Amino acid sequence: MVPMGEQAPENTLASLRHAIEHNDGIEFDLRMTMDGELILHHDNKVSVAKKRLPHSYTWVENHTLDELTSLGFLSLRSLLEDSKTLKQWKENGKMGCLEFKRPHPRALYGGGIFGKKQHISHIGTMMERAESLLDEYEIPPQNTVYYSFHTGILDQGSQDLRDTKGFHLFL
Repeated sequence: MVPMGEQAPENTLASLRHAIEHNDGIEFDLRMTMDGELILHHDNKVSVAKKRLPHSYTWVENHTLDELTSLGFLSLRSLLEDSKTLKQWKENGKMGCLEFKRPHPRALYGGGIFGKKQHISHIGTMMERAESLLDEYEIPPQNTVYYSFHTGILDQGSQDLRDTKGFHLFL
């Protein structure tokens, strides 16, 4: 519990719960861990002091879900398991805006600077996993927006990304 008048740290359960209870919804960034799980994290580097990291890799995608949650980060599944957040999103018509982040080009499977096809595939896998979790927790599709700041989503070869329930194109 965060003391009255203080703001909870970004992307924590406390901050997202507060936001969805007092606003129209929540927005958060998703990255995929080394073991294929979805974690809420904005930056491409793990945002803790290097001495706290379990190994020398700093990119989020080079860490497992267990490593990141042990550092205090929140998984999408953990967010959905929270009954207060779930009720707002599922039953009270609140919105969830999910921004899908591509891996850093230097991450172990980042694809490099010219790895556009790998980036598109990575984002597609993330969207499929998010959609599966949202279906599992019965989040209505109309209560979710997916987006990513990656031009590859508009390519002909990425039609499968645009076919996900939550994908909306804003130009």
